[in-house]
Amino acid sequence: MLGIAYRSWQKPRPNSLLWFSISTILILQLSNPNLLIPRNITPVIGIILLLINSYLLPHFSTAFITIGMAIFSNSLIVLMVTEFFELPTITILILTESLSLILLWLIWTYLKQKTQALAIIYTKVVDTWGLILSGVLLVPIFINRLTANSFINNDLFLFITINSLMIATAYRSWQKSKQEKILWSSSIVILVLQFLDPNLLNIKIITPITGTVLLFINSYFLPNYITVFMTIGMAIFCRSLIVLKAIEILNLPTIPVWILTESLTLILFWLIWSYLKQKTQVLATIYAKVFDIYGIILSGFILASLTLYSIAIFWGYTSSSFLVIITIIILLLGLLYRTIKQPNNLIFYTFGWSLELLTINITNQFSESLLLLAIVNIILGLLLQLIGRWWQRRTGERQFLSSLHILPLLYGGLGTALRYDSFNSFTGFTFLGFGLIIIGFFRQQRSLKLFVYIGISLLSFSAYELLFYQITNFSWGDKYLSMAALATTIMYLYRLASPWLSSYLYLTSRELKIIAHLHWILGSIFLGLSLLYPLALQQLIGLSVGLFLTQYAILEGRNSLDKIKGEVWVYAGFIEAGVTSIYGFFIFPSTFLSNVIGSILSLLGIVVYTLPWRQWGWSKRPWNLLAFTLPFMGVFSDFSSLTLVVSSISYTILAKLSN
Repeated sequence: MLGIAYRSWQKPRPNSLLWFSISTILILQLSNPNLLIPRNITPVIGIILLLINSYLLPHFSTAFITIGMAIFSNSLIVLMVTEFFELPTITILILTESLSLILLWLIWTYLKQKTQALAIIYTKVVDTWGLILSGVLLVPIFINRLTANSFINNDLFLFITINSLMIATAYRSWQKSKQEKILWSSSIVILVLQFLDPNLLNIKIITPITGTVLLFINSYFLPNYITVFMTIGMAIFCRSLIVLKAIEILNLPTIPVWILTESLTLILFWLIWSYLKQKTQVLATIYAKVFDIYGIILSGFILASLTLYSIAIFWGYTSSSFLVIITIIILLLGLLYRTIKQPNNLIFYTFGWSLELLTINITNQFSESLLLLAIVNIILGLLLQLIGRWWQRRTGERQFLSSLHILPLLYGGLGTALRYDSFNSFTGFTFLGFGLIIIGFFRQQRSLKLFVYIGISLLSFSAYELLFYQITNFSWGDKYLSMAALATTIMYLYRLASPWLSSYLYLTSRELKIIAHLHWILGSIFLGLSLLYPLALQQLIGLSVGLFLTQYAILEGRNSLDKIKGEVWVYAGFIEAGVTSIYGFFIFPSTFLSNVIGSILSLLGIVVYTLPWRQWGWSKRPWNLLAFTLPFMGVFSDFSSLTLVVSSISYTILAKLSN
């Protein structure tokens, strides 16, 4: 080697002679009979000779061979040392190669500052060998993790190897001559190596921490949404490993603690997002958006986990945990903070979902009955509707915050559904609350007026249900009479409060009258049904109800624009009055009244005929018909000589008056 090399250095020295010397040096390395004997300095001599040849023949190929010879010599020395000290050969070899990679790029950094031609060539060669070595090192590490019998059985050596490779590739990508593809390659290598660490939960958790730091620096040199997304994702991965280790050491409940840390992470992310949003730098803007995206992803993951946990509570597989309640409260605080900073429908729906989960877990602490959960849902729906109205007046927005109007409907519907198999003194309030929520949402939407009627129906139904529970032990006669009294009360409420209800419900007076009329029909039906059963407690109430129903019908026929419709109402009032009279006669029997009732009705017919009904606003025809009917009814109710005489006189007078 020495002789040929010496000759190739002499003048004249053609390039072919130098190449011959280089080839000879390489061939003789393979011809050495004992490469591992310490006294064999053949590889070292070969490196020196190749270095001199590359000086005399400054070419990329000569420099490439020289550096390759150096790496080869390093490997031979490692093999010799591992054999002498009986160390794991492949493990130490991979470790030293990863350290050599760091050394190569340190040399590259030094040479990069030089301006000589040979230094420039070696700069490129060292960089090329560094890239090749970093790629080659991944292969044995991959094989080691994929095989059942790992040949790198020393965790410390593998830990050093992985971290050295990450640091080396990242260091190279940060230099001035960095290229975008090298930065991407470095980021990918860092991500891949995280899954090759043999024991993620021990001290080698430093590996993902190191990877997070390196990715953060990479994102500085390559401000891109993907690099930032990988960086924050790696940070979450590190936190997860730390949490798992803490759970393992402290023997904590896995699911509640995990979800709690996710909630704390969510608040931290949105605090960082709020801070970075105020910055104008490109990287800060990217990080702000990515932190917000991760916050939304985390909130979805947390909600999904809590939902499954709450379903398990709902079905009785587990019980509510105080730690989970704290977690949901923290989540709600985070969502509230995010909502205040930048409100939108998605965040409001997420907030409402979280609030429902908190309700489930808290109510489960007090009672396993679904009725309590149903009532709380109704209350939440009403409160959120009030908040929505306040927010709408405050901001003047309607479409933007539609979630604040829809969420109460969801709460009300859920609360109503949850009480499906319950009936007690509180269940009626669920329909009452849901009806108020429906009215509050649809009252200003004229095209959806049908839902206002549905809400009003629910209000009425809730009143009937609340009353029916209180009168469960009454006889059927008293039950029907109580329902008639309630229908009458609601009927007059709609009539007396018509001006206010019309402005609030956005319904016309005619539409409110129709609702009142329906309750008049219900009251009349209930009153009629009560007559079919014996009454034990509320006899006087029935008489009062009948009088009020009669008054309503007769007054409804007054000043009617439609003459026929007005007359029909008056006839209905007459029928109601007749039923009420019969009812009063049965509950308050009187011998004296029985003897004179026929005469009284006959004389009353004359009085009815002579009154100025047209001037008072009624059509005269129904009253005249009543006047001619009353004497006949008198005879029918008391067939006696006195009644016959009085009724005859009454008909005579009525005939003269009619002519």
